Amino acid sequence: MKKLIPVVMLLALAACGGSSPSAPSTISVAGTWSGSITSNQVTGSGPASVTLAQSGTSLSGTWAVTGPDGPNSGSLTGSVSGASMTMTLTPSDPRTCPYNATVNISGSQMTGTYAAFNCTASASGGITLTKR
Repeated sequence: MKKLIPVVMLLALAACGGSSPSAPSTISVAGTWSGSITSNQVTGSGPASVTLAQSGTSLSGTWAVTGPDGPNSGSLTGSVSGASMTMTLTPSDPRTCPYNATVNISGSQMTGTYAAFNCTASASGGITLTKR
């Protein structure tokens, strides 16, 4: 009986050492995405593209759109968590409003919204992009 006690204790300790829940895996979004943007201020849509580089959950890259006010482009930074992504889009022209965007990724589709910030203009709308 004395020989069984250490074996039972080892089995009990092994059972207590189960794995903890894992965090949601980060999906890869690196590459070129293209599609369209819509504006909440003006009817219609325009072409949009984003090129993303990814290091873990951090994002960097470039963006280009043709919206109601004409073409706009610049750099971006952001992060991805699970199937959600947030980005800050900084225009090349410092007189143009920067944007925050939040999107959800499903397979090769990215959909979400954007809104200008630190700006007198009230610009916002939708984004739909597909990975090329």
